[in-house]
Amino acid sequence: VQIYNWTFPSSENAYQAMKALDPGMWWPRFADRGCDPSNAKKLGREVPLRSDWEQVKGDFMRAIVRDKFTRHPELKEKLLATDPVKLEEWNHWGDSFWGICAGKGENWLGRILMETRDFLWRPPF
Repeated sequence: VQIYNWTFPSSENAYQAMKALDPGMWWPRFADRGCDPSNAKKLGREVPLRSDWEQVKGDFMRAIVRDKFTRHPELKEKLLATDPVKLEEWNHWGDSFWGICAGKGENWLGRILMETRDFLWRPPF
């Protein structure tokens, strides 16, 4: 995915990189093709968290998800094929912000995926 003209090998890498305000923290650690999503998540716990993270993390996720599904036609088709199903990100690790755990959660990732799906259905001008 690409965000702010930076290319990352996965959505997770891009998201974790955005936690740091300093692009020097992003490159090459999160952008390295050898850094898989699991390692990116671990690295994301070690970077100095930008002070406005709670206010901007949703905007970053929207940008990342939109890029991912517009840049990759095969993923776009898979997402569009889910219409009109309500998408929910279920997990077992306690993430009740991005997903739903034990039946509870805000499901922001599911919401963003559905927003992106709606955006992709709109014809270009």
